[in-house]
Amino acid sequence: MSAGRGVWQVHGDPTEGALLTSARKGGLGPETVAASPRLDTVPFESEHQYMASLHGTGPGAATSRVYLKGAVEAVLARCDSQLDALGNPVSLQSSEIQGAVEAMAAKGLRVLAMASKEVGPETSEIHHEDLTTGLVFLGLQGMIDPPRPEAVAAVKICQGAGIRVKMITGDHPVTAAAIAKQVGLYNLGSTKGNGVPVLTGAELEKLSDSEFIDRAEDTVVFARARWWP
Repeated sequence: MSAGRGVWQVHGDPTEGALLTSARKGGLGPETVAASPRLDTVPFESEHQYMASLHGTGPGAATSRVYLKGAVEAVLARCDSQLDALGNPVSLQSSEIQGAVEAMAAKGLRVLAMASKEVGPETSEIHHEDLTTGLVFLGLQGMIDPPRPEAVAAVKICQGAGIRVKMITGDHPVTAAAIAKQVGLYNLGSTKGNGVPVLTGAELEKLSDSEFIDRAEDTVVFARARWWP
């Protein structure tokens, strides 16, 4: 991010820009980042649905710290506890967190979960196997990314011409449903089985080849889509 003419501008990934904006509004500036230099990262991959970074905590510190952010399901599966309002670790309240996620997602918000983990000061690299357990859930971040008016118009034109429009996203299924409704896709969801209009990548992976073809043909909205090279 950079400031020009009194206005902050985002250069690069809009999600990272939104997170930086939220951090600055919360009082975390460049000096906070400088005090915890990044030592290593695990880049985001759709297969894992999270990214992580390793940070030093200052000269002579007893520990370094790993921060992880990503899809709520992927992050919570790696957490053993959460922080309370006073910053103390307590038992993980998964159902309450999921309730908050669904309430945010129903408004069309993209929701990310955040967690952290302390590691030894000698740690210089992190890998996926270092992130399987032992993390502390920190909180949720909601971001609005409304459909562009031209996208809504394009969907309507395609439907009017008899073209079937489908939506594939990595977002939470409730978020996907809310956005689909905004662009006019929600009422064109699945008409077979239980009528659920949104399918997730995990659900598709459990289907046989024939079931996959049938459901993929019939479904309009696909959420938590994952890709493997």
